[in-house]
Amino acid sequence: MNKKTFNNVWFIRLISLLFSIFLYIFVSSENAVPLRSIKNQEFASVNITETISNVPVYLGKTDGETFVSGVPETVDVRLTGPKSIINQVSSETLRVETEDLTDMPTGSKSIRYLVMDLPDEIDYQVTPSRTIVQISRRESVKKTIEYEVDPQAIEEGYQVSQVNLKPYEVTLTGTDKIIKEIDRVFINITSQDKQSKNFTGTYAIKIVDKNGNLLDVNANIMDIKAEVVVEPVVGDVSLNIVPQGEHHENFTYTYEFVDQNTVSIQGASDIQSLDVIVDFFSLTSSQTVIGRVNLPEGVELVGNSEIKVHVSLHALEADTQTDSEDQTASQESDSSEESDQDHQATDSQTTEQTNE
Repeated sequence: MNKKTFNNVWFIRLISLLFSIFLYIFVSSENAVPLRSIKNQEFASVNITETISNVPVYLGKTDGETFVSGVPETVDVRLTGPKSIINQVSSETLRVETEDLTDMPTGSKSIRYLVMDLPDEIDYQVTPSRTIVQISRRESVKKTIEYEVDPQAIEEGYQVSQVNLKPYEVTLTGTDKIIKEIDRVFINITSQDKQSKNFTGTYAIKIVDKNGNLLDVNANIMDIKAEVVVEPVVGDVSLNIVPQGEHHENFTYTYEFVDQNTVSIQGASDIQSLDVIVDFFSLTSSQTVIGRVNLPEGVELVGNSEIKVHVSLHALEADTQTDSEDQTASQESDSSEESDQDHQATDSQTTEQTNE
């Protein structure tokens, strides 16, 4: 083939056409393969193998008095069979049970697992296929639920006055040995923020022995609703009279509480006493006045807020004048006694001279 042939326009067009036809045939044949596969599946059953994980395990038949410890919560199930059937199976539709445990003696036993209600066309394998469990006598008991309140959950100056639990008791099921070890059932009431108002929360129960160790016991309900009533701390404190406006140049003062010398307060737990401010500036006679309790920030009085104080005034001028009069009378009395003694002495001398 000479150089003129390749320079011929029609020859180049012919080669291009043949190459295009070749590409079209090649691509069409590749696309036809999956189409044939799909059409074949419409007329044939295809077997597949699929593993379904985390399938829940249920207890099989028992005599009602058997308690089994050590059964795994979930297992894996490997299924083999027609794809059309396996595609309809999921962990929600599968049910795995232990073998029949009726009349099985107590102690450590190796038990196997069964997949229930599978079509005959499906083969299965459970992993693990067997488990060593502890079989014991079953007991149930009802316990009242107690509660503990985390001190960090309550604002300072406030306290928990009441807790309502719903429900307030729980049914526990376990081996006869473990049931006898139960000391208490309680919830621990906590809060991320310090509370100064009523609040509600849901808390998981704890089942412990006398040493505080958690026990392997089943409960008919695990989460308890707690309604917590929070109130300010109320306490009695003593009162101190703090006078203001006294006129010590004119009077002396004595004062005392009339009705009470203590008050109830809320909002603080570390206060031992409070001052009662009493203004005496305008007083000119003894009387009963109302004092003002000096309250720190955040503290409130509970009950009577009027503190009565009786004030007794004694005028200093009257007392001085009385003392002066008493002193003058005393001096006059002393002079009179001396005069009487002088007269007696004179009379005695006159009598002696007369006798002579």
